[in-house]
Amino acid sequence: MNPKDRERHAGMGVTRPPTSFHASDQMRTTSNSSKIQKRSTSRQRPVQQQLSIPSPQNGGNEKLRDSTRKDHGSPAKANFGSEPERGGENSVVNYQKHKQRSRSPSFDGGTSRPLPPRPSEVPHSSKDYDLHNMAESTERVLEKLTETQNKLKAADAEIEALKDGSLLYRRLQETEARLDSAVAELSERHLVDPFRQPDDKIGQMMSDLSNDIRHWSKTFHHATRKQGFTQALKERLTGEEENPFARVTPQVDYYLEEECEKGLSLIVQGYVWSQLIKRVFGFLIWTGGPCYHSSLPGKRCPINESFEHLYKIFSDSKDIVQHHHWRAQTSRLVDRNSPLHKTCISNRILKITKKIESVLRAYTEERDIFFENEFNKGANILLSNIVRAAVDLDRVLWQQKAYFRFRTCNTETISEVFQSTWMTGYESKEEDERGFMRQGIAPSLCCCPALVKTGNSEGTSFENTAFICKAIVDCSFGQRVRRNERR
Repeated sequence: MNPKDRERHAGMGVTRPPTSFHASDQMRTTSNSSKIQKRSTSRQRPVQQQLSIPSPQNGGNEKLRDSTRKDHGSPAKANFGSEPERGGENSVVNYQKHKQRSRSPSFDGGTSRPLPPRPSEVPHSSKDYDLHNMAESTERVLEKLTETQNKLKAADAEIEALKDGSLLYRRLQETEARLDSAVAELSERHLVDPFRQPDDKIGQMMSDLSNDIRHWSKTFHHATRKQGFTQALKERLTGEEENPFARVTPQVDYYLEEECEKGLSLIVQGYVWSQLIKRVFGFLIWTGGPCYHSSLPGKRCPINESFEHLYKIFSDSKDIVQHHHWRAQTSRLVDRNSPLHKTCISNRILKITKKIESVLRAYTEERDIFFENEFNKGANILLSNIVRAAVDLDRVLWQQKAYFRFRTCNTETISEVFQSTWMTGYESKEEDERGFMRQGIAPSLCCCPALVKTGNSEGTSFENTAFICKAIVDCSFGQRVRRNERR
């Protein structure tokens, strides 16, 4: 076949080589094609070994195109859809290469679609896939193992913290158990100690005594009988006789005026309390007195005389705790033996009542409010019963390890203004008391003293002070003075 026929066939796009040509050309073509195939194989083998398994993620088609360009030397030769080269001694070889590519499964006909992976780039067996999957699964297992180890470490830390917390919890339980045991022991001591009284019971005894004195003062002189008697009382007080109410309040005339309806009752309350503090509280009346069983006149009961003598000796003790412990214990021992001298105690109470009655009888029209007689049997509000209740309260106060005392306001100089911390107004509201404090009004009469407790029930902490009952005071005179000043 002459060169013109070759060019004509190449120009027509023949898809297979010519069937008739010279024998020498055939031999030369065969030898050249075998050489070219060997060179092509030697060139393509290292490229195929460098290729990875194609996938959409790694852009396998692009890598195939790049490798194809490297194999054929130029981008034009890498286009599988182009025509074979024309002319030259290698035209037949190019034609065969073109035919081989067109039959290859990776030939896309010259379109722009991505090429599928070559058979040489796909693993030859499933063993490669198994190794790859095993590697990935091993990595996942290692990650999970690391995560599990971290969780175990955190759990160990929590366990240690719980151990520490459980230890603290056990210690707290032990402390609570010891505290409960101490409270139980203290409660048993309170139960065993029949002489110890709580503050609320002592306060109730004080309040009951104050109420009895208030009710008795109202029966001392009725308001309906006040006319005429008040004027006679004022004339008697202004005479040469000593005024028994002058130490209760300096404003006696004000409380005896017609405008002050409760004035006489308030004065009587203050006077009775002043006599009880002067003659009952602190004088060991509950231990006896002049002994009824003694043949010697003026002889006192042994218990009363001994206890009073010892108390005067130990009253100057520097150890205040031991002093009050001794006082309380001795008072309890004496109280157990006091029933032997009930008559002595009753006689002393009667003597104190007569002393108060001798002063107040001249200022009242009532005659059956002091002692029990055939006309007032069963009456609870009598002056003698009030004195006996005061003796009982004094006995209870002596038997406590804490120290109790009474506090009254100084009404003589009227320099002590109203203080709500330990005072309360007589039949006054909180608004009135705030007004007393705001205006600086001083009480003019103390109807009932305050009861002050120093120390605790155990006989310690004597630096602490508490008010069991507040003082009851009257500030009506100070209010009238403030009103007159405003005018």
